[in-house]
Amino acid sequence: MDMHPQKLRGRRWAAPLVAAALAAAGLLAPGASAHAGTSAATERSGEDFSLVGISWPAATGTLGGVAQVRTRAAGSGSWSQWRELEVAPLQVEEGAAARKRRTTEPLWTGPSTAVQARVLHADGTVAELPAKARLELVSPGAAPKPTTRSPYVAPVPRTLATTGVPQPAVRSRASWGADESLRADPPEYGTSAKAVFVHHTVDSNSYSCDDAPAIIRSIYRYHVLTNGWNDIGYNFLVDKCGRIYEGRWGGIAKPVTGAHTLGFNANTSSVAVIGNYSTASASEKAVAAISRISGWKLGLSGVKSTSKVSLVAGVSNGTYDKGETAYVYRLSAHRNVYATACPGDKLYARMSTLRTYAADSAAPYFSTGPWWWARKGTVQNDYVPVQLYWNAKDETGVRYTAATSPREEYFSPSTTSWNTGVKPGVSTNWTMKAVDWVNHATYRSQAHTGLILQETAAARTGSWSGKSSSSYLGGGSLTSSTAGSTLSWTFEGRSVAWVASQASGSGQVEIYLDGVKKATVDLRSSTVKYRQALWAARWGGEPSTHKLTIKVVGTAGRPTITTDGITVVR
Repeated sequence: MDMHPQKLRGRRWAAPLVAAALAAAGLLAPGASAHAGTSAATERSGEDFSLVGISWPAATGTLGGVAQVRTRAAGSGSWSQWRELEVAPLQVEEGAAARKRRTTEPLWTGPSTAVQARVLHADGTVAELPAKARLELVSPGAAPKPTTRSPYVAPVPRTLATTGVPQPAVRSRASWGADESLRADPPEYGTSAKAVFVHHTVDSNSYSCDDAPAIIRSIYRYHVLTNGWNDIGYNFLVDKCGRIYEGRWGGIAKPVTGAHTLGFNANTSSVAVIGNYSTASASEKAVAAISRISGWKLGLSGVKSTSKVSLVAGVSNGTYDKGETAYVYRLSAHRNVYATACPGDKLYARMSTLRTYAADSAAPYFSTGPWWWARKGTVQNDYVPVQLYWNAKDETGVRYTAATSPREEYFSPSTTSWNTGVKPGVSTNWTMKAVDWVNHATYRSQAHTGLILQETAAARTGSWSGKSSSSYLGGGSLTSSTAGSTLSWTFEGRSVAWVASQASGSGQVEIYLDGVKKATVDLRSSTVKYRQALWAARWGGEPSTHKLTIKVVGTAGRPTITTDGITVVR
């Protein structure tokens, strides 16, 4: 439908294609070079904008070639590469009159001061734009004012969703600065969201995620002021950082009718990823966000993304005639019901994965751990080296795991251990979190105490002498060069590590646990090292009493060994 005259704010007009007008409009002049060079377009400057598109009378038909633009950056003054503008579907609001103008999809350019435009045939020759074509230059308008209010839409009752996918955090229209005065009519509603369609906005992928609100404001203005729609077409948008935004007005839990999938807008929803994913891959954060919002939205209707549904075309769209039935997955791509490349080949290739993630109704679980025990490493008077170990599983895959307390650290789904440390003599409760692709989270904790038992706590046999230095644990150590000399520590715990000093002249020791020889450890090192946990062992079950014994080997030419004690995790 045509726009109401008062809604023409923000639009830049391109006059009919005569030579003088083209020079003013920045479009290709008749008689210009037949090849794709810089001279094939004239410059239009003096206007600030951040998004560009082209519209032309629908009666003219197609452009007959590929529309391309390049823009001059406001900051650097440099020109961008030529970029294609994809022709948009001749989309109308449900029940509205046929639109009189065709449009390209809008392209986010960032702050710009000039534009050049051209249309190219496949052979490189230049084609004129249709008469009365318009360059649509859009400024995003003012950013929302700072506020203490939450940027997120309020949670809806969990009882509304029956599939178990938790509601994700959705940034409200106010958070991205929607100008609600642009909406002339109230939203329309269906009966339920039977399916969700995935789109991409065909924009630049080089945007900063901080630019996402401005990009959405610009798309909103373009959809209303250029396409003539009542509101932004998409129900939800996602940026490459995985942040989810409320799109069309009407309530995120309600079956709001959008303008996103011609013929199938009623009783469906949509999520559009900001960017162009024809050749670039969507970020894992964006994939996770699509899964979360789609799984939750379908859950409100009590259905899962992996099931299929019959949808009846409300209007003919070139692929389905009005009244014809499309049998599709409940989480489908735009191209599944319309002749378009949307959402791009790379994102389309992830649709099966998206459906699997979005259907996940069970939380992840820890099949092992988290456990933690003494490990090798450098010991300090206030630091006992320990290793955390865990194994998290989920029916569709773990997205990440994390330690949340007493310190925070994030891990990839394939990571199952972490070398860290604890303060000795203090009970430390390590809490781990496992998160799946729709943000189900499981927490598990394990509390132990790390201890340092110094050399003075050991029973001795043979010949030993004391040494004092701030380099040793507690300022002291024991040293021996007599073969057969032993030190024995009796302790209660789950794991133990033996601590010693190393040097080029250091010798070897034999290590026994509960009377059974476990290892021969050579202390020789090209550099001097102090407080080194060089051997460690662990066992399952509750803390139990054990005895660790070291015996001096008396290595020829370098018999001396020096030890600080042991570390224990109880």
